[in-house]
Amino acid sequence: MLEEELSRFEEHSIETRWVPASQEYKDALVMMSERRYRRALNEVECLVVQRLLEMTKLGASGVAYTAIQRALVEYNTAATQLTPPWQQLTWAQLADTVTIAKFDLLHDTCTNICQLPWADPAHREAMVLYFGIKRAKEEIRHLNVLSPS
Repeated sequence: MLEEELSRFEEHSIETRWVPASQEYKDALVMMSERRYRRALNEVECLVVQRLLEMTKLGASGVAYTAIQRALVEYNTAATQLTPPWQQLTWAQLADTVTIAKFDLLHDTCTNICQLPWADPAHREAMVLYFGIKRAKEEIRHLNVLSPS
């Protein structure tokens, strides 16, 4: 099995192998560090969002908090290995996160969403107001149907 894989790999006609001094090798190390960071970030986000969606009501609070603490250690380890090192998180920062709206780790995702129009706080507030007015108009129509004229 391993020999078959090696044979298929050798068909690519790789002339030079990467060594620790080569730029490709260094780029791959950076990419691996960033991937580890992203995976740790995803794990922390997932667990905190689960907490935000009231895992405690399911009776799994002890398990959830232990998993979050373990993911937090992995995240901080991965964040320090990046160049430059990225923001580290504390348990207090995660515990203070009460709503998903305050959970802003997403600004470090693979795609830079900070430049998108909906990421602007003014645009988000405008959307909230717009949809609030839209729902209010629907509610008025609904009430007018139900009330005697």
